[in-house]
Amino acid sequence: MEKVKVKHTKKYQKLTPLSTPNELIATDSKKKLTDEYLINLAKANPNLNTKELAKLAGTSYQTILTRLKQINSDDVGANYCKKSTQKFTDEYLIDLVNKNPTLSIRELSKISDASATTISNRIKQINRNGERVKRVKKASKSNRAKPWTANPKLADEYLINLINNNPDLNMDELATLTDSSQFTDEFLIGLVNDNPDLNIEDLAALTDSSKRTILNRIIKTNRNGLKVNYKKKDTKFTDEFLIGLINESPDLNQEELAVLTDTHMNTISRRINQISSRGESINYVRKCSMHKFTDEFLIDLVNQNPDLNMTELAKLAGVTAATISRRIKEINTKGVKVNYANKNNQKDIFIPYE
Repeated sequence: MEKVKVKHTKKYQKLTPLSTPNELIATDSKKKLTDEYLINLAKANPNLNTKELAKLAGTSYQTILTRLKQINSDDVGANYCKKSTQKFTDEYLIDLVNKNPTLSIRELSKISDASATTISNRIKQINRNGERVKRVKKASKSNRAKPWTANPKLADEYLINLINNNPDLNMDELATLTDSSQFTDEFLIGLVNDNPDLNIEDLAALTDSSKRTILNRIIKTNRNGLKVNYKKKDTKFTDEFLIGLINESPDLNQEELAVLTDTHMNTISRRINQISSRGESINYVRKCSMHKFTDEFLIDLVNQNPDLNMTELAKLAGVTAATISRRIKEINTKGVKVNYANKNNQKDIFIPYE
């Protein structure tokens, strides 16, 4: 089989300081990070700190720090002295965003040496007193064609060579080289689990996608057996929030809605009925539960929810009350204990077990 050669040219991102320290514009550089280049860079910019040198070289802060130590350990003078980092002011962020309107939140965070969460929160804080930061939401990269991934074998070979030829690069830098979206299941799991204080809107901003996309990806990821520990951040569970959640994600069932709102399925069912009874528009259509309606599922459901009546159990299981009653009787005839008893003010009948 003839081998296919994949040629890739790395484009480093570079920051060019202008008349003031806050005026930074992202440009391109194809400089190779050799010892000579780094020594000349440090000597020509004696006032820059390690993080600013990393920006100019288009690499990570840790890489610059490691290389400087290696160079100086070989008795080659890089003439670098530790400097204090630049103060991250509102004016700096306003200038950075407005002068680089095409950059995403993640790219802005790399330039400003701050987390993407910090950038997103600071922009919101600044714009509370009027729009001063003119950031335009960037299109998602999740659906862009990636020719290098068309052939799985070629993709494996390409990635192996890319990593072996760039041992100093981290995952973010490798993703930049491949023009590959980081919005994989693993990336989403890490983003949500490492930032439990972020809400859906913040997560959507950080991934350059819509709130509905985030919601659907969380549900699909959890369906695949992976664990995304997302909990609703709104302090008050309003009708408006539930209506918006359901209308934006019509394919979610009550169990999934309960996970996203950090509440019980019975609460979701009751709130939907209350909203609908007032004539408000809520586009909820009953779905099948993500769980199989096995004997074990029903036993656990009844025993773990002793206060629920037949109707409420039926809603949680996504079946009718008659089905629940019949299945409990069948299970108890086998000698399996389903601890269901008649509830007060309900018409349910006690179903004994042997």
